[in-house]
Amino acid sequence: TTWLQVQGGKAVQGVYGATPLALISAGDTANLPSMMEMFLGARGGCMGETCALALIIGGAYQGKCTFAAEKYRLTAADICDLAADAPAPARCYVHLEALTRRGQAAEALPLLLAAEVVVSREIGSGVVPIDAGERAWRERHGTLMQELARRADHVTRVFCGLTEVLK
Repeated sequence: TTWLQVQGGKAVQGVYGATPLALISAGDTANLPSMMEMFLGARGGCMGETCALALIIGGAYQGKCTFAAEKYRLTAADICDLAADAPAPARCYVHLEALTRRGQAAEALPLLLAAEVVVSREIGSGVVPIDAGERAWRERHGTLMQELARRADHVTRVFCGLTEVLK
């Protein structure tokens, strides 16, 4: 990010540094600018900074993760697998359905919204289960997916390795 900044008594342009969202995503809250600095815009990326969130959805084994890795040049270090790990700052989250099954979506929402990519299996398109717990999970998952789709800049469905841009 570049912005006008005073260094050594002179106004200079071209200073590069992590934005507040990047700092939060990296877990580095100690170096966040003050609320006043963010309000006045003394740091780049403040006041209204947004993350271009991409939501990728589709059925199991349809190519969602392959598509995400190729399109967004993701490495294994960029990905937080929510089926295996607790939510932690990452560029990409996969297996969102595991997070909603555990009932942890609300507390993880800020991390998800700060991510570049969220990949999730579609789970509500099949037979409605008899089990009340399974129906509640599908409802929780669907509610979270609606919120993410509403806030995402890009929503893509992957089916049989083919992509369909929804938003």
